[in-house]
Amino acid sequence: MFLIKRRPTFGPSSRTVLCLVIIILLCIGNVVAADQQNIEPRKDYAEAVALLKPFIEQQVAEKQLPALSIALVDDQQVVWAQGFGLADPQAKVAATAQTVYRIGSASKLFTDIGIMQLVERGQLNLDAPITEYLPDFHP
Repeated sequence: MFLIKRRPTFGPSSRTVLCLVIIILLCIGNVVAADQQNIEPRKDYAEAVALLKPFIEQQVAEKQLPALSIALVDDQQVVWAQGFGLADPQAKVAATAQTVYRIGSASKLFTDIGIMQLVERGQLNLDAPITEYLPDFHP
């Protein structure tokens, strides 16, 4: 996790919703690198990308990550996407924005968040037996 100490101006509209989608999936197992290139940053996001790239490169080196792909999304539009590191270290194939990674254990986090949101809304009781919600489940 990182902190940007000063808030850069990302675009002309103060209503612009910035959604940073970081796909940090380690290259564990099979990885396929697509031939497509990275997406250069949109002009109004160049400053944000200039701040992010050195941090990402430092993290890849420091944590010895084989590869990482990231996308910066504004509303429904990808405004920057790039791969870092090597998708296939043996063949020296660089990661790109289109590199496909194995999901690994990352989906557990999303499942946990979804469950806890249901608990907060009062739609799920963590203390109830699992069969209350999944009657066909028999551990």
